[in-house]
Amino acid sequence: MGANESRGGSGSGNNDENGDGSRRKRNTGAIVAAGAGAVAGALLAYGLSRKVSGSGSESQLGQKEEEEKPGRGGVLISSAGLDPKKEEPTMLAWKPPPASTMKLNIDGSRNGSSGAIAAGGLIRNSAGDWIAGFSANLGHGDILKAELSALCHGLELAQRMQVTKLIVETDSEPVLRILNANLEDHHPLLILRNKCRSYWKSSWDCKINHVYREVNSAADSLAKMGRGMEMGTHFFDKPPDGIIGVLQDDRAGRSRPRLISV
Repeated sequence: MGANESRGGSGSGNNDENGDGSRRKRNTGAIVAAGAGAVAGALLAYGLSRKVSGSGSESQLGQKEEEEKPGRGGVLISSAGLDPKKEEPTMLAWKPPPASTMKLNIDGSRNGSSGAIAAGGLIRNSAGDWIAGFSANLGHGDILKAELSALCHGLELAQRMQVTKLIVETDSEPVLRILNANLEDHHPLLILRNKCRSYWKSSWDCKINHVYREVNSAADSLAKMGRGMEMGTHFFDKPPDGIIGVLQDDRAGRSRPRLISV
């Protein structure tokens, strides 16, 4: 699927619904991938949880329900059309931004049973050091509202800190689509989307990229933390204890496994 990029500015547990595309997680269980060698072994040990990209979101684009089931030899069969899809194990790691650039990772979270939504994000420098972060309890709603709220809070935080060059990473493809979509005047997310675009298009160098969730673990942790907090947005000068381990893994360049379609 690769990474999608949008550019703005002058230079341009528990039933969670959060992931790339339609934000659905699936547990692949034991994966049989002939010839995958050591990386396949890492997948088996890791107990990989996958996020499967969809064609939309609950409030924006019609959800395409497609279940993929593991077949033999690393081939997944799609029940939506029985088209065989070859997937290969790949190791992915978070990467720091270039010198003089900050990186903002954002994520939204939704509990499928209660409908509770939250957002989280963090800014790090080229050394991988924590600069600032946030978690937000957003009440109830759909996952795209949570993802857009995470982007809006993150961009606002970066501008308050006078960041001039920023790379944003999100594992939600619908966020990239809705930023550039022509929405009707009565769309429930129009105001929030326009607020995000206003921050994004202001006078700075800001790029927004799609990444896989395996490199977005710190933002995912902050988003899930938000569901247990009081309503509103909570900003952190120092990282909360609950994500110290994830930050250390990212800074050390720890790789996480994922099956990627080829």
